Amino acid sequence: MWPLMKNIIIILTVFLSGAFISSPAFAKAEAKKKKDSPVTINADRMQYLKNENCMVLEDNVVVKLDSKSLYADKVIAFQGTNSLGKMDFTRIVATGNVVIKDSDKSLYGKKGVWEKSKNVIRFTGEPVVKTKGGQEISAEIIKYNVITGKVTFEGGSKAHITNLKNKNIDFGGF
Repeated sequence: MWPLMKNIIIILTVFLSGAFISSPAFAKAEAKKKKDSPVTINADRMQYLKNENCMVLEDNVVVKLDSKSLYADKVIAFQGTNSLGKMDFTRIVATGNVVIKDSDKSLYGKKGVWEKSKNVIRFTGEPVVKTKGGQEISAEIIKYNVITGKVTFEGGSKAHITNLKNKNIDFGGF
């Protein structure tokens, strides 16, 4: 009796977990939740420009986008109404030592522009991606998807690989 019950429990567990993981409705709800997650900004100095409907933040600026943190010397954060009709940040322009760190890579540039509608940060000004494995890839423009963590390169790009011990380098995350 117990072996049969144990098999039924295992089958139900696998079935139910598969239903939640592979369900398109579940995936859409998760993506929408991430897309609508609030943006928070901390800085040492802030100025609100009412006519431009934006905030200018300087010194030790940290922008929380989804579960990622973007660091910069200066940020101009534009506001608009979100899908719930509340005021929210719709576009952020970060300048000066712009950095965002992911679990396996860090992106650097002189300028980073984030558009909420696309959830992509567009790095310019000598942008570079540095992986934890020691690889560096630069391009004219580097785009980073805040939700998926995927990186794309535009214009001339070049790679610098310093970790020659690992001959099986995987650039699949880009």
